[in-house]
Order: sequence, then structure tokens, then C-alpha cells
Amino acid sequence: LRVKAEQVKELQERKDEDERLKQEEARLMKERFELDLAEAREKEQQRAQMFADKKTAIARHNAVLRAEKEAEMRRQQEEDLRLLNAMLDKERRAEQAELAYKHQLKLQAQQYQAQLMELMKKEAVDEAASEAIRQAEQDKAWRKREQVWETERAARDKLMKEVMEVRRQQLALRLQQNRE
Repeated sequence: LRVKAEQVKELQERKDEDERLKQEEARLMKERFELDLAEAREKEQQRAQMFADKKTAIARHNAVLRAEKEAEMRRQQEEDLRLLNAMLDKERRAEQAELAYKHQLKLQAQQYQAQLMELMKKEAVDEAASEAIRQAEQDKAWRKREQVWETERAARDKLMKEVMEVRRQQLALRLQQNRE
């Protein structure tokens, strides 16, 4: 009984020690968080001051170079429009090539179907079972092709959207800078 009492006491002491350590760790984590927060606020204030100083310097510089920037912006906008039109033209050509490729694949699928039907007749295979197998295979192949096309189209659309978004952001930034 004495041994059990000692074990219970020892277990309670361990629990108390664990709790004390947890509280100490929580206190230290809170202090660290408060220090990090104070440091982050200080850095943000420094960064804000740095940006304010830079903004003032840029505003003075822009006042001197405004006419040159406007001419450069017009030239850049014309170049952007030319590039955009070239990209759109390339995309149209790619879509036309894709449609031609799909048409060719469909023709090949039809030829394959015709050859398969002829083979089925020659081998006297059960018509209903063969038709079901052929249709299932063709549907599977066609779904796979459509999935590949959809993946390629989605990738192209995503890339185009990203390019357009970057250009819009650049143009918006240039307009903002010119207004300043």
C-alpha cells in the first residue's frame, strides 16, 4: 500500500511538473509572439516611411519627365496592342488547327469503325455484342481525346488569362504612375 501511495504521489508530481512546464512554455511563446509583433510593427513603420520618402522622390522626378513618359506610354500601348493582336491571331490559328485535327481524328475513327464492321462480318461475330464492344471502345477513345483537348484548351485559356492580367496590371500601373 505504501508503494502504491508513493507511486500515486510520484505520478501526481510528474503531472504537476508537466503542467508547470506547459504553463512556462505558453508564457515563453506569448513573450516571443509579443516580441515578434513589436518587431513587425517597427519594420512596417520603417517600410512605410521608406515608401513615403520614395513616393516623394518619384513625384518630383515624374514632374520633370512627364512629357517623355507620356510619349513612351503611347508607344508601349501601341506595342502592347500589336503583341495582343499577334497572340490572338496565334490562338485563332491554334484553334483552327485543333478543329482540323479533331476532324481528322473523327474521320479516322469512322474509317476504323468501317474496317471493324467489315471484319466483324467476315468473322461472323455476333452483331449485338460486337456493336456494343466497338461502341464502347470508340466512346472510350473519343472521351479520352476530348479530355486531352479539354486539358489543352484549359491550359491555353489559363495562360492567355494570365498574360492578359499581367498586361492589364502593367498598363494600370503605368497609368497610375502617369497620373502621379
